[in-house]
Amino acid sequence: MDAAQMEATMMGTVTDTVKTDTTKMEETTMEDMTKETASTDSADKRATDTSGEGLGAAQAAGKTVVITAGPTNERIDAVMKITNMATGALGCAIAERLLTGHDSTVQEQVPHIQPAQNASSQNAMPSDPASPASASTASSEPDVSKVIYLTTKMSLKPQVPADVADRLDIRLIESADDLKDALHAISRETHVDAVVHTAAVGDYKGRLSVRAEDVAAEIADRQATADRPLAQDEILAILLNPRSAQDDRGKMSSTMPHLLVELGLTPKVIGFLRGWFPDALLVGCKLLDNVSEEELVSVASRLRQKNRMDYILANDLGRMDEGRHPAMLIGSGSAILARLDNDTQIAETIASLILG
Repeated sequence: MDAAQMEATMMGTVTDTVKTDTTKMEETTMEDMTKETASTDSADKRATDTSGEGLGAAQAAGKTVVITAGPTNERIDAVMKITNMATGALGCAIAERLLTGHDSTVQEQVPHIQPAQNASSQNAMPSDPASPASASTASSEPDVSKVIYLTTKMSLKPQVPADVADRLDIRLIESADDLKDALHAISRETHVDAVVHTAAVGDYKGRLSVRAEDVAAEIADRQATADRPLAQDEILAILLNPRSAQDDRGKMSSTMPHLLVELGLTPKVIGFLRGWFPDALLVGCKLLDNVSEEELVSVASRLRQKNRMDYILANDLGRMDEGRHPAMLIGSGSAILARLDNDTQIAETIASLILG
């Protein structure tokens, strides 16, 4: 079956099904697409195929998009938390763009990304945004039926008109573990066409807190009992599980001058996405600080490959300032598909990937 025949078959299936049952439409479309893409299910194929497979899996009207945004807040006690400076502004811009449509002025400022047809053309330059193909894509883009927006209570929230407000489902999370659980739950409750993972997930969370004086006394007592110097692993065992750890179920005292807070790693949420959303378009982010473009592209590309993402938005904190958010969209083969200057341009570009 060639591309034209396959597209006609898929459109016929969708049209017939819409007349009878919307839910059945989603199931039938996904079943047909699964059959067509059985041999091309890698992230690289999704990011480089224009034959109706891969990226075409997110082409049906009424898409469901999941966006993660803002920081995570990692608990130390009932009051203290570890967080970061993320505001959720980029996630808001993407959600607002998906639900309210494109701004033609902004669209002219960003490249229309035409996924390459084969591996040899993955490094081809994006097409001219003023070309007829680009114009027809913008004018015929399908609706987004739902944006599921995961963020923290204090983060910025998307502002959308009342007539599309029912398509925005804001769900509050707190920690990296909360975000992981929420994404897993979404993967089991509904079909998702795209996940845009912009949240600045904290790397560490509070594991326990202890006064320095108490842990020092415990080490000294153990050493006196052993009547010999303690081995490194014995000292480490005390540090990891001190008998004098503070009760952090409530608010700890604010008068302890030498409070030690031990941190543990949070889950790498990005690593779960492909397993939970095997057919979705996946866009992630990577932020470094004051590195060369070569290093930024290299790190972002490795992140994309390791986690089977379709695209990574590469950012350098050292190049950001008020009103500017320089970023590069990295695709297969470390290709720089777009260079963008602010959240609005980034949102327009991400929307074009999702909507086709």
